Amino acid sequence: MAGNTTSEWNPPVEFYFLVEFQSMSGQRFHASFSEVNGIGWHFSTEAKTTDSNEKLQMPTGVSYPSLTLKRALDTSGDNFYNWIQNCLKMVFLSGNAGAAKKRACDVVIKLLNKDGQPLAAWSCNHAYPVKYEVNGLDAGRSGLAMETIELVYNRLERIR
Repeated sequence: MAGNTTSEWNPPVEFYFLVEFQSMSGQRFHASFSEVNGIGWHFSTEAKTTDSNEKLQMPTGVSYPSLTLKRALDTSGDNFYNWIQNCLKMVFLSGNAGAAKKRACDVVIKLLNKDGQPLAAWSCNHAYPVKYEVNGLDAGRSGLAMETIELVYNRLERIR
C-alpha cells in the first residue's frame, strides 16, 4: 500500500537559519540573528468589470513587507554593523535619504537542515536599512540587550 510507506521528509525547523549579505560592490558577509521576519509579498488588486458584466479581482502591483532582523546587541563592530553605519553616514553626508540605496545589499536567508545544508532560501534584493532600534534597558530584568534592524527590499525570490 502506498499510504504505508515510510517518508524521508522531515519537517523543517524554524530556528536553524543563516543570513548572508552581498553588497553591490561584491563584498560578502554574514551575520547572526535570533529572529528574521518579513519574508513575503502581497498583491494589491482592483475590481475590474469584464465585457460580460462579471467582476474580477485583477492584480495591480506587488508589495513587500519590511525585513526585520533581531539579535543580541553586537559590540564587536562586525561587517553587518559596519554596513549599517556606512548607510547611515551616506545619508547624513549627502543630505539625501535615497543615498542609502547606493549601499544596498542583496540579503539571502537560508533555512538549514540538521547538517547545515539549505532546505529553502529566499533572496531579498536591493535591501537597505530604514530603521534601527535597541530594546528598552531595564535594571529590573536580566535579559539580553537586543537590537532590531528593519530593511526594505525591492524584490523577493525563492531561490531554493
